Amino acid sequence: MNRLILIRHGQSVWNAQNIFTGWVDVELTSKGEQEAKLSGELIKDINFKPKVCFTSYLKRAKDTLDIILKEINVHDSTSINYSWQLNERHYGSLQGLNKKETLIKIDKKYFRPNEVEYLKGDASKAFKELKFKPKYSFNDLVE
Repeated sequence: MNRLILIRHGQSVWNAQNIFTGWVDVELTSKGEQEAKLSGELIKDINFKPKVCFTSYLKRAKDTLDIILKEINVHDSTSINYSWQLNERHYGSLQGLNKKETLIKIDKKYFRPNEVEYLKGDASKAFKELKFKPKYSFNDLVE
């Protein structure tokens, strides 16, 4: 059976500070490292050993994957593919700004409804309203 497991990187330093990160290459927090380790444990529990992995070039994503692969003892036997298309979206001039402060300064009409809830701190409501529309297909990432 083929499996596809999608994992977002663990908490980064700027995630913890509620800052727009985008393409800024920030470190994982200790909580982010623990989240990655837990992901690895859960994957190990289902006895899944990936042969191929895909990640962005961002340190937080690469470190998350590294921790997971070490946890399931397949780091040396797994092919890792890097793609800039998997980088987090670029926030332009918002990168580096506090999300709540930005929402106060900029009219909320410039944000999608789920983003407003997320920026206010209600992630659960934000994700219920989110409609995922990938920009690239999996085949675009594989050459």
